[in-house]
Amino acid sequence: MLIQVRFEDGSTEEQRMKDEEARRKVAAEIAAALSETGERPRAQIRRIVALMGAEWTQEVLRESREWAVNPTAVMNTTKSGKRRTLGGLFFAVARARASGDVLSGTIKRREFFRCFTDRPPKPRALPAKPATNAPIATMESPAEA
Repeated sequence: MLIQVRFEDGSTEEQRMKDEEARRKVAAEIAAALSETGERPRAQIRRIVALMGAEWTQEVLRESREWAVNPTAVMNTTKSGKRRTLGGLFFAVARARASGDVLSGTIKRREFFRCFTDRPPKPRALPAKPATNAPIATMESPAEA
């Protein structure tokens, strides 16, 4: 007898696997449309699709393409004045739209930052080792002093 596990939301493991597969497919299509080949941008697109949904992400892609047509649009340039690629424009539009969802309470800040701020972990500084050739301090007994 096959036992089927149901999660709190009523879904089964099979349904969740299909949903995950569908999200990966949508993320791969979006990454290809943006010409993103790096693993970090592709992983961020997968996180965006997982958090915000496939429809929302595809709508952001359409909006990004509309912004890309207008070379004088504010979203097309970075703070330093460089022109954004379509992928950079996609991430900027997605971040701007999702920040509105954070303010309205639709998504939590923590989820937003985990999804939209893709920063590599900072390397930790190793604790300083004592010098090996330094003299070792000894305590003198009061009788010797």
